[in-house]
Amino acid sequence: MIDRRSKKKVFVIFKESEDDRVSPKKFLRYGFSHVFIWMTYDTKTHGNTHKPYLQCDPLFSNLSLTRFSMSERDLIKSLNKPGYTVLKLIVEEGTTDFYQMGLKLFTCVSIIKYILGIKCFAITPYQLYKRLLKMEGKQGIVSVKQIN
Repeated sequence: MIDRRSKKKVFVIFKESEDDRVSPKKFLRYGFSHVFIWMTYDTKTHGNTHKPYLQCDPLFSNLSLTRFSMSERDLIKSLNKPGYTVLKLIVEEGTTDFYQMGLKLFTCVSIIKYILGIKCFAITPYQLYKRLLKMEGKQGIVSVKQIN
């Protein structure tokens, strides 16, 4: 039997936050004080080599959603910056249980976990990074690869 679940590429980007209002920043590991994602979404590209992506960036004051289109090579090149750590995930859609956010803090980590549909103990971006490295083959995450 062939597995025909759709798979989505998700780039999880960890970086140093530029926002000085992040109060526990002094307790966070350097380079891991913020996390956001870029993910593919389904649309007809009609032979276009540029894939559509959605950036979800949970900021201190709002949730920023941006749609853009570029080739995967250009995307990876744009993320190859000092201070950035990037994981490329292949995620199966519809394989995780519905994750209820419940009464949690509105943080970049909690929002990314919610979007990915994963359950794990991670409060800081660095804890999320370490957990994601170990989640290959679990909770709908097909593969995990660090790209820089």
